[in-house]
Amino acid sequence: MMKAQRTLTAVSSAFLLLAFAGCSAPSETEPESEQTQSPTAAQPTQSEETAHTQTPVPTETRIAGPLDASAAVGRVMELAPGAVVELGMGRERGVEVWEVGVLREDSTGVELYVDRQTADLVRESPLQLSSEQRTPPAVVALEAIGAALVTVPGSVTELDLDTERGVVVWEVMVDADAGGRFELYIDATTTQILKQERAD
Repeated sequence: MMKAQRTLTAVSSAFLLLAFAGCSAPSETEPESEQTQSPTAAQPTQSEETAHTQTPVPTETRIAGPLDASAAVGRVMELAPGAVVELGMGRERGVEVWEVGVLREDSTGVELYVDRQTADLVRESPLQLSSEQRTPPAVVALEAIGAALVTVPGSVTELDLDTERGVVVWEVMVDADAGGRFELYIDATTTQILKQERAD
């Protein structure tokens, strides 16, 4: 009799332990409560929040440093379609700018002042075109810049459509990477370098 009672007590205790364990442990199919979820599932961690607030500006709206002459020509073509006929550096309203003259599609001239750091248009004004500037050249400004930099690697600082010994030319000023300043005369119909001289 005592043996049967001990066995019954042991079985009852084991049953209670199993029942208790079954109630307290979450089943595999039950979803975890909000308190037991990992921090990454419930809310972003600090590093994720930081990454979100430091999302970079899209490439197309970002300006990477000062505009060079080619980038200035490209920007001006967005603002005032036509043919660039002159370009130079200056200051306007306390800002370093590219001053770019354009023969517009309606045959009028306009000068645009473009911020060299941000590519923003600072202002524009009418441009009195010279006789050479009243006809779009066969060799456009970007081609003249390219031809000049192949001959004298460096930075173009000025560009002007003019005449040299009866030939319409691009006069291009380059600050050479190797030192010195050079003026090149480039045939505005063929890109041939007609003359190159040191300007300093």
